[in-house]
Amino acid sequence: MKGSSDIDIVLARLDRLIGDGPALCHFNGPLEEGAAEAFEEKYGIKLSRSYKAFLYFTNGGMIVDEGLHEIIKNDPEGLETAKWNANYLYSLEELEDAYLEMKNWNFGIPSENIATYPFIPFCHTSSGEHLIMVKLGKDENESPVLDAFHEETPETWGVVAESFADFLDDYINSYGRPEVLGDLARGSALDYIEPLEREEKESHEAIISRCTREIH
Repeated sequence: MKGSSDIDIVLARLDRLIGDGPALCHFNGPLEEGAAEAFEEKYGIKLSRSYKAFLYFTNGGMIVDEGLHEIIKNDPEGLETAKWNANYLYSLEELEDAYLEMKNWNFGIPSENIATYPFIPFCHTSSGEHLIMVKLGKDENESPVLDAFHEETPETWGVVAESFADFLDDYINSYGRPEVLGDLARGSALDYIEPLEREEKESHEAIISRCTREIH
């Protein structure tokens, strides 16, 4: 799946917004070079090209409203409070924690035949839900963004944006308040995991290799 937004143009707009305002931006520095590829190798998944470009521009962050901005300025714990009450884009480290939590729950997976957990949570919404992308095939470069409501199953997780670049464009345009409810008319998460269910089960050697990577 490919969205219509050019990630380089979108990131240039975010750079101007961070520098000039008027939005209240709280973003981290760039991800260390090679860290995204190390994550992909560790878990056997491929991240969207546009999302990796974002991480190498800024390793997560958020645009907040005046109320949350004041909390961040005046409360030592304000940044963590804001993360839970804004549409917060995870750092890669936070993404890894959220990914492992979903993976360990076997969250949303109806089959035990999937060797690699396919859902990648990258955003914590202001309503306490996750937005996700999906594991890509070797010839794919972009994943859609889908909602992943924790009390629902993947066939109800609808498409929010055609790509991360499209989602980030909306995020910037709305000053951190993009649409986060998916549209099932555009597809569901189940559309992307059904082919994965036909993957062969891992060999004993592959399981040992994957577990060793995850431990280290």
